[in-house]
Amino acid sequence: MIEVANLSKNYDTLQVLKDISFKVQDGEILGFLGPNGAGKTTTMKIITGFTAPTAGSVKVNGLEVSEHPLKVKRQIGYLPEAVPLYDDMTVLEYLKFIADVRLGGKKGSERDALQDVIKICGLQKMMRRPINELSKGYRQRTCLAQALIHNPDILILDEPTSGLDPNQIAEIREVIKKIGKEKTVILSTHILQEVQAACDRVIIINEGKIVAQGTTEELERQAQGSQSVYVKMRGLKDKIHQLLLDLPSAAEVSHKDTEGIDAFGFEILVKTNVDVSEDVRELIFRRAVQANAPILEMRLERVSLEEVFRQLTK
Repeated sequence: MIEVANLSKNYDTLQVLKDISFKVQDGEILGFLGPNGAGKTTTMKIITGFTAPTAGSVKVNGLEVSEHPLKVKRQIGYLPEAVPLYDDMTVLEYLKFIADVRLGGKKGSERDALQDVIKICGLQKMMRRPINELSKGYRQRTCLAQALIHNPDILILDEPTSGLDPNQIAEIREVIKKIGKEKTVILSTHILQEVQAACDRVIIINEGKIVAQGTTEELERQAQGSQSVYVKMRGLKDKIHQLLLDLPSAAEVSHKDTEGIDAFGFEILVKTNVDVSEDVRELIFRRAVQANAPILEMRLERVSLEEVFRQLTK
């Protein structure tokens, strides 16, 4: 659906994007994740045809954006970071205006389009309300409605939940998930929870370069020490520590807590570059039996997407 190839963007001497390439499949919700200033918004502007790249190309449904800007824009709904609303209009007046621009004055089409986006975005009670009286959450819903009004195949959302409270974030998230069942969506954000809750796949960008991409599970597996085991055992502290250090898949062992005078909790960071044909917990159990060191507690833990993000962008 979208193909970005060797994309670069310079502003004078500042290089914002550095030769990035990626694809977005039909019907996919892609999370475009990165810290502030990573190049997310610039990438969105280039895909939508608002900004020209310094080098590289973007194709939407096989059409080169620079060669067919209007045809591409007809296929895209765009919610930019700065919400483009006219405060002196009511919600209904604004959406009618956008429908007229997008649909070329086809009255039947405009009426149907309005009814659809009002329902999808939950704006039924706000249609007569002036936009300058709307809460931030309903302003975001109204802007999302303008991006959907021409029924585009692709929806590009740049920080759609920025500045919203937790209830408003949950509401917008549900709308995005509903839309994602029928459309291709790129969701640009630096909020990790949004990616985990709504996205099929993630691209992490940092300082203008793609540093990782895949599902959240794949990214967690790719991260250094992406799996750890916590175990609490009874016995001598040094003996337990050495027993765990001797595990072939242990990259690092650290003392975490103490219970009483003879029970100690340790975290084992599992190596990612070894062939682990056996669950490390089974091996810990057998070694503990041999050493007569009873296991009081054991659990497998995975590094969160937050930790993966921190490792890749710090």
